Amino acid sequence: MDIKIIEEKSVWDEFMASHKRSQFLQSYNWGEFKKGVGLKIFRLAVFEERKIIFAGQIIKRELPLGNSYLYLPRGPIFSNKLSEEKKQKTLDLFLKEVEKIAKKEDSVFLKIEPSFTDNKIIDYEKKGFRKSACVQPPDTVMVELEKSEEEILKEMHHKTRYNIRLAERKGVKVEFSENPEEVDKFFELTKFVNEREGICCFSKNYYQKMVEEFKKDGNIFFAKGIYQGKTIVINLLISYGDTVVYNHGASANEYRNVMAPHLVQWETIKKAKKESYKYYDFRGIAPTDNPKHKWAGITRFKKGYSNKVVSCEGAYDLVFKSFIYQIYLLGKKIK
Repeated sequence: MDIKIIEEKSVWDEFMASHKRSQFLQSYNWGEFKKGVGLKIFRLAVFEERKIIFAGQIIKRELPLGNSYLYLPRGPIFSNKLSEEKKQKTLDLFLKEVEKIAKKEDSVFLKIEPSFTDNKIIDYEKKGFRKSACVQPPDTVMVELEKSEEEILKEMHHKTRYNIRLAERKGVKVEFSENPEEVDKFFELTKFVNEREGICCFSKNYYQKMVEEFKKDGNIFFAKGIYQGKTIVINLLISYGDTVVYNHGASANEYRNVMAPHLVQWETIKKAKKESYKYYDFRGIAPTDNPKHKWAGITRFKKGYSNKVVSCEGAYDLVFKSFIYQIYLLGKKIK
């Protein structure tokens, strides 16, 4: 086995996109997008007999006072055919290389968030990691697209089916677009949503760069809900491997009674199914059923399409600088 930094897009994506519930956060384009907004990326892959058997895309993120940490979202990814012994050896080789990077980059810790799996792949705590707070939502709703449209509809909440039919009766139309200029309308509606929900949003430049990068492979598109000639819903979706992800969504304060978001989601699910994707990922829900949780409303909306909640293990930190790490944790508590 040997470990390498990968710069060839085709080599990287051939491995990453081949896995079940493929994660765009580990795609080559996501790394290039992060480079475009000023971050440093490391793509490490372990090879055996000239084939990748393990890989992880790491993002360097800044901390106060000149410190940083290394972040690996929805990974690392192991080959499905590895034995338990080989998984351990592969991870050891990877972590040895990460320690070299951490030393060079003056990084305090490595944070990993393993991807959605049916079974726990490895015991990270036995490797010296400690459980930590997540950056990505650890739970999501996924619609299995290999089912028939009738089966998917049947598994929806009855109120969701009703709202889809209501939007159709009201005359809501759904259109799809790959035009980068849709970012303007998307950002306009996003600001309304964030003001309404009291949350922060990314800059317009952030969304523009994301669209520019993923458009190179045709892996990003907008789904629009149009009512009386006006766009009142616009969602930003990313496709990768076997999965289409509802990455961001925005809707106007007007005409909320016509239930346009429900129809937009249903038409997008049908589009993903028609294009032979296997999963439609709603990209994060609240970790509990607490009605006071800030994501309670959006969680009810997403769960209306499926009760198939898929979870990852959470997050783990491998600490390189214990004292600074404790200060980091203290700072997060104060916030």
